Amino acid sequence: MYGGVFDGTVDLLRELHRRRVPLVASTNWGADSWVMAKARYEFLEYFDGALVSGEVGIAKPDGAFFELLIETFSLVPERTLYVEDNIANLRAAADKGFVAHQFESSAAWEIDLHRHGLIGVMTQ
Repeated sequence: MYGGVFDGTVDLLRELHRRRVPLVASTNWGADSWVMAKARYEFLEYFDGALVSGEVGIAKPDGAFFELLIETFSLVPERTLYVEDNIANLRAAADKGFVAHQFESSAAWEIDLHRHGLIGVMTQ
């Protein structure tokens, strides 16, 4: 994200937000970095909340991070799609029961979101 945004991904986030799908961010960023990112990237406002490592003192892939994520946002891991590009973090989330999606592209994520019934077919 420091280098910019992926428009297709932002479009998908916007669609999820429009459909009122609950969205929670989880990041290993520092507290100050997260504040700067929120000021720079308007789409971060689509998230209903965020668990930021720099604010809570625990980082992914520590299992305690995912336990805090579950507790903080009252998540049901088996009913929560966890999207992540870092494989170690993705495995840790899956170990806690999350439905895992390894982010590789907006197109692949769109297919998975549709498969889970979270979005309809979008035209680009």
